Amino acid sequence: MGIWHRKELVGVVCFPKFDWEERTSGMGYWLDEAHHGEGMITQACKFLIDIGFQELGLSTITIGCATDNYKSQGIPIRLGFVWQETIPNKEWLYDHYVDHHSYLLRRSGVHALYEQKSVG
Repeated sequence: MGIWHRKELVGVVCFPKFDWEERTSGMGYWLDEAHHGEGMITQACKFLIDIGFQELGLSTITIGCATDNYKSQGIPIRLGFVWQETIPNKEWLYDHYVDHHSYLLRRSGVHALYEQKSVG
């Protein structure tokens, strides 16, 4: 799904691969650097999480982030994902491999997240 700002495509969020037998999917995102820190990715991810759990019937969603990409790691943390593991050499980025932190959100965790947000 595209993230649009003033009729310009500035980012994307997606489910790049599904495991229908296990009812799981990874989640990916990218945002133009000029729009970092505006909450666009967090909002778009919330929307896609709702689609994943409510419309697609997923049981879990995972997000992987490079271990040195702290801005990207903030997204799953803010959304209530739980760190699962660090995967060495997960992605070829520019000219070298980078390790990834893997984060997981269970369908049951979404209700607690929204209840917590609505109380505050």
